Order: sequence, then structure tokens, then C-alpha cells
Amino acid sequence: MRARTEEQLERKNQLLFYYSKEDITEMFIDAETLIDALKYKIKMLEEENKELKEQVIIMEKYLELITDLALDYDGCNTIESLKVLIDELDRLACLGRVCNVTETIYVNNNKAYNILHQELEKGE
Repeated sequence: MRARTEEQLERKNQLLFYYSKEDITEMFIDAETLIDALKYKIKMLEEENKELKEQVIIMEKYLELITDLALDYDGCNTIESLKVLIDELDRLACLGRVCNVTETIYVNNNKAYNILHQELEKGE
């Protein structure tokens, strides 16, 4: 423990020899500013990463639904019903592209749900 303290004192003396007290103070202020800026940048990147992960999940849900509808088209036995299916697939693709979570996708017991199966308010 004592050796470390002596090393620290020696380091401080070396710094004082090469730099003025004002220079050292300025360096520490700049270091603190840099640390604060880096912490802020890390926080922003973490938030951006979280948003991107959410967008990927939403897009995957839309793609799963589009695939399910495309594979289960047996009930579409007329040209008109196939046109309706194609229109629905197009609508879902457009919603997925913009990661829409406000559109009603599922309805169960008179309750509306978005692509993530989250219940929507009546006004949505």
C-alpha cells in the first residue's frame, strides 16, 4: 500500500515538473468532459440499439403473418378472393416496412390487438 502511495506522489511530482498546475487542472477538466461526452454517446447508442431491436421484432412478426397467409390460401378459390388476399399481403408488407404498431391486426372478443398482440385502445 505504501509503495503505491509513493508511486502516486512520484507521478504527481513528475507531472508538476513538466506541467503547470493550471495545465494539469485543464487536462483533468477536459478528461471529465470527455468522459461525460462518452457516457452520453454510450447512452444514445444503447437507446438506438433498443429501438432497432424492437423494429426487427415488429418486422419479423409482420413477415410471419404474411408467410402464414400466403401458405394458407386454400380458401381462395376465385380470382376475386385471390385479389383480396394479395391486397391484404400488400397492406401487411407496407405496415411492416414502417414498423406500425397502432394498426389493428387481430380481433378477439371485440378487442383489437396490434401485430405484437398488445391490446389497442378503442380510439386506435
